[in-house]
Amino acid sequence: MLYERLLNQLLDMVLYPERFAELWTDEDRQLAQSEAALANGAITIEEYPDIDLAVVDIAESEPRRAGHRFAADAATTWNASGPSALTPQLSATRESSLDRAIVLQHLTDHLRSAPCTWNPYDTTP
Repeated sequence: MLYERLLNQLLDMVLYPERFAELWTDEDRQLAQSEAALANGAITIEEYPDIDLAVVDIAESEPRRAGHRFAADAATTWNASGPSALTPQLSATRESSLDRAIVLQHLTDHLRSAPCTWNPYDTTP
C-alpha cells in the first residue's frame, strides 16, 4: 500500500517536477553556479587518471557553496577523509605555508608507488 502510494508520488515528481520545486531549486541553483564557475575558469579540475586522482582548485573570489570548502579554524588544519569515502578529500581550513607543488608531488609519488590496499574487482576472500 505504501509502495503504491509512493510510486504514484514518484510518477508525479517525474511528470510535474515544478510541483516539487522547493525540494530541488536551491541545490539546482548551486549546481548551475558551480558549472558556470567551471566554464569561466574560477574552478579548475586537474586530473591524474593513472592514479585515479582529481585536484580541484577554487578561486578565492568564488563564493562558498555546500561541499566546496571547510569552515576556517584558528590554525591551519589538514583534513583528510578516509580512502573508502565516495570522493575522498584533503583540504586545509586556512592558508597553509606548505608549497602546493611539493604537497602535490608527494601525494602523486605516494599514490603511484604505494601498494594497492583494495581492489573492487578482487573476489578472493
